[in-house]
Amino acid sequence: MFPSASDFLHYSIACATLPDGECETVRGYYRNWADFESPRLRFWYDFQLLEINRLVQTLDAPRLLDAGCGIGTESLWFALNGASVTAIDIDNRFLSVAASRLLDLERFCGGSLSCTFERRSISQMEGEFDLIWLEHSFHHMEPRNEVVRKLESLLAPGGYLVFCETNAWNPLLQWQFFLLRGLRTIIEHKGETWGNERVLTPGNLSRLLERAGLQTVSTQYYRVFPAGPRFEWTLGLEKAAERPAVQRMLPSLFTHYSLVAQKPL
Repeated sequence: MFPSASDFLHYSIACATLPDGECETVRGYYRNWADFESPRLRFWYDFQLLEINRLVQTLDAPRLLDAGCGIGTESLWFALNGASVTAIDIDNRFLSVAASRLLDLERFCGGSLSCTFERRSISQMEGEFDLIWLEHSFHHMEPRNEVVRKLESLLAPGGYLVFCETNAWNPLLQWQFFLLRGLRTIIEHKGETWGNERVLTPGNLSRLLERAGLQTVSTQYYRVFPAGPRFEWTLGLEKAAERPAVQRMLPSLFTHYSLVAQKPL
């Protein structure tokens, strides 16, 4: 039906069958991905999902928590691929669009999907999950030590946490964040304590996880240049930068990273 996650995202951004207001929300959410005909952006979108896709396919109907699901694109993708998904966010507008997209996708597929959308913060969650997915959401979650302990408690023995995050080693990104929010890295947002683009390095994230008894399995840096048509030519350079020696020597070159951690059996 959808050969890749980027094909599904392309279908999602088109949102041809959603009402105009919800289409506007979808396209606003993906405003930085407006040119999604871009082979480069599609490549990196699929790249960031490599590990979580592999785990969804390897595990048998995994119970998956999408923490900070936004408008639900990855939640729906994982459900399409056999996961039983619980997706949470604190933004009612996003959750409403996600629920509409679920109904629309079920009509398109001609069957039901195991996916629910709930307005909850991570601190309010209960249950046990085989996989927990955090796409650019962890740097908004506070207080960090409590959040990590909560994530550990929600994870089944042998289960995995998969993070996609902005790379705090990158000086240009840090300068952009400083201009945007100054030194005010923790704020109140929608009744919750909220990290204000409080990005972190893979090393700092690993140390937080290790203190909670979670073991880092892998870390992968990716992407170098921003989105936009003028950077389309850079894909070959970015792929070349994926070599382990470059990643070890120049972590500050990259804009993003993925990190996988596991709870011991």
